[in-house]
Amino acid sequence: AGDAARWRRHAAALYGLVEAGRRRRGQSASPGDVSRGIKNLLAFEDPSYVLARDSKAFACVTHFGNDGHMRDVELLFGFAGVGKTEPSPEQRAQSWQFQKAVVTFARTGRPEVEGAKWEGYPHVMHLQKSPELKTFKEELEEFQELKRKIIADLRINTILPQNLA
Repeated sequence: AGDAARWRRHAAALYGLVEAGRRRRGQSASPGDVSRGIKNLLAFEDPSYVLARDSKAFACVTHFGNDGHMRDVELLFGFAGVGKTEPSPEQRAQSWQFQKAVVTFARTGRPEVEGAKWEGYPHVMHLQKSPELKTFKEELEEFQELKRKIIADLRINTILPQNLA
């Protein structure tokens, strides 16, 4: 009977975690933007973080256009079949950067981009005009702790490795 109240408390904690992270980065913390940030965290950022952490893998974030879902496919295939206009020189450069990262990873097991040395976890490469190696966002680590609290508080039985780390 008390699970609803506990879920609301955990949801409020997640909202606060994402809101604080957005404020630290100087981003909008409006309710709509925080809500979109939560969706992005749950659907994309956390799985990417967990995969990189658990396998000590390489990770990247593409900064292209509106960074919509599946934009990496457009970059990988050089915009073939996308839209009716030719890609701009900037789009071609971004596509080349992404393609080089994929190809060098396939050939050597280590992705490469010009202008930055790519390291695995806990780093993430931000693919943009001037690539930049950073650590994962602070709230991703904070979210791992929140997940552990949710699992313990609600007595969730899980065998998922990301929930045991």
